[in-house]
Amino acid sequence: MVSDKQLHIVIAQGLIERDGRYLVIKRAGHEIAYPGKWEFPGGKVEVGERILDSLKKEIKEETGLEMMDECISLLDDFEFTRPDGFHVIGLTFLCKWKNCEVKLSGDHTDFKWIRPEEAREFDSVPSVPTCIKKAASLCR
Repeated sequence: MVSDKQLHIVIAQGLIERDGRYLVIKRAGHEIAYPGKWEFPGGKVEVGERILDSLKKEIKEETGLEMMDECISLLDDFEFTRPDGFHVIGLTFLCKWKNCEVKLSGDHTDFKWIRPEEAREFDSVPSVPTCIKKAASLCR
């Protein structure tokens, strides 16, 4: 029998670019993993959900932004183990948005549009600087 700790949590997150800047959002202090750190919008892929459907849903829930279907491409992947022992596999997608008024959910406390050279200045989850650098080189 497989225990819960042997299963993976899959998350999809979106790196959203606007005029050479990238959207980061700050996790609330009550989050299990990386409380108070900056990240890209996204979340867990639920059972029966397709990854890109989950990505668009989570971005909409967390930021109010709607994504353009034809402009989503896989940028990077990552993994880590949460403090509660669950292993997480994450996929980061480069996304284009349809509208640009950010409205945060209760799971986040702030947002910023940052330039690539600012990425290392933020107390962020490990994937943020790497993904922004990768995206900036693709978008030139």
